[in-house]
Amino acid sequence: MAELNAEVLIIGAGAAGLAAAAELARSRRSVVVLEARDRIGGRCYTRQEPGLPIPVELGAEFIHGRSPPIFALLKKAGIAALDSSGTHWVESDGELRARDNLFPQIKRAMRKPNTLHAQDVSFEDFLAKNLRPKLSADALAFARMLVEGYDAADRTRISALEVVNEWTQGGGADIPSFRPLGGYGALMGSLAQSRRFSVSAHALQEMRALFTADRADEQEAAAEIRAWMREADYCIDPHTAVALAVAEKETRDPAVPMVVLSTAHPAKFPDAVKAACGVAPALPEWLADLPKREERVTVLPVNQAAIEKFVVSASRAAREGAAA
Repeated sequence: MAELNAEVLIIGAGAAGLAAAAELARSRRSVVVLEARDRIGGRCYTRQEPGLPIPVELGAEFIHGRSPPIFALLKKAGIAALDSSGTHWVESDGELRARDNLFPQIKRAMRKPNTLHAQDVSFEDFLAKNLRPKLSADALAFARMLVEGYDAADRTRISALEVVNEWTQGGGADIPSFRPLGGYGALMGSLAQSRRFSVSAHALQEMRALFTADRADEQEAAAEIRAWMREADYCIDPHTAVALAVAEKETRDPAVPMVVLSTAHPAKFPDAVKAACGVAPALPEWLADLPKREERVTVLPVNQAAIEKFVVSASRAAREGAAA
């Protein structure tokens, strides 16, 4: 096994492990996540089957209620939450048929007088002795499926009192449910993005032979803007200021000239430039009427191919006949 160098080691690439790794990475901690399976997600297991336009969930499927942590993760990942309300379909004798919402029927039966507060029993015993006379066969089967699927419990062992309290007091299976667009796998994949890549030692050596790099912070950039205005009466933008500040740090042969390419107009960053040197940069003449120009908006569908087609068709190269 390769040597691991990291500040934090997380065991398991399930939802909790991936979320913790993402949060630590945002805090600039080096993290390694170890997963024994050949996939990520833990109990979240989404399959994309050939020929099926929708994901198949073999693990977690729903978001129960408007969970702030999960909705925050979805927002960061740019993933929508789909309302799961609608018609339920079941297979019967080899055919699909619509099924009524059976949960209200189960709750009404559970709210009728029972002896659970005096003596608790397993959920299966409660079904057999208390609910069987009050529920249809479909509702009984649905109740068993719900306790095994939603509560992930053995119906012969879980407390009937706890299930009744949960299902009849406005929580759990009775709250609105959602599904992540693309399945939980899309969310797990977003959390798993390391936002980093590895470069071999040889490749790094080759790059360093041709390129060098440095940085300048906001204070250094502001100082560079002030210096050029004071010494040359020339207004530069923050991007150019960073380049000039780095150029001045660079150790080089003084006989070789250093060229800095301006990357933006100062008017693009009027507040930053004015704060640095006291001068409010004006728009160039050819853009002076920009605030008065007509705004044009094109609404596009959330579709990559449609967006790519629009960008190509609206490009200057396309208008001049140079785009494919």
